[in-house]
Order: sequence, then C-alpha cells, then structure tokens
Amino acid sequence: MLVNKVEYGHLISKYHQSENMMEKARIINVLREDHQVPFNNLADVLFEVERQLYRINGLNRLIPEFQDMATKGQLKRLHAYALSGLQEDVQRTVYQQMKDYIRKTKHEEFMKTVAIIAKEKKNTN
Repeated sequence: MLVNKVEYGHLISKYHQSENMMEKARIINVLREDHQVPFNNLADVLFEVERQLYRINGLNRLIPEFQDMATKGQLKRLHAYALSGLQEDVQRTVYQQMKDYIRKTKHEEFMKTVAIIAKEKKNTN
C-alpha cells in the first residue's frame, strides 16, 4: 500500500540522481518494505532490469563495514555484489583479512581469495 505519494516520488527521483550503489540499495529496500512495491513494478518505475534490482538490493545484506566502504566508494561494485551473497561470518572474515588492500585488488584475484576464505571458514565449522 502506498503510504505517501510525495515520499514515493522523492525516492524515485533520488534513485535516478544517485550514483552511489548503497544509496540505491537503501532506496530499493524502502520502496519494497515501506511502500510494498514488488520488484517487477520497481523495474518499470526505475527503468532497471529486474535482475539488476535484485543485485543492487542484495547490497543491503552486506555487513556494516562493507556497506560503509561501498558508500564511500572504497569497494568495487563487483566485489560488493560478490560479498553480498556470502554469510555474515564469512564477510567478517574477508573484511578482517582484506580490509587494507581490498580496494586495489582485481576482481579475479579478489574472487579467488574470497573462495579460499569461504572454504577455510566452512571447514572450521
């Protein structure tokens, strides 16, 4: 149910103006949760492919440290998408081990390192 048309319109406008992926993720979350707009309708309103909206919305699953890095532009978009699919404890381990150089890491190297960390974490549980 659409609670506030002015706020809804403002969020749509803000989404289109934003270049920050975390801000877009938060806007999608508000539209879905507070305004109960389904993804297929959001795709039409935001002029995005539905699959892309799922990816962006997934960033809300990042731990706060990675959300902060993404907000500040210190986390590459592909890295953020990959991290958002990991469990919280794995994200925390990745953050602790890679926080100082994650920004400089190429995606292929990053994914290999994340896979190793996730495998190690799985083996210790």
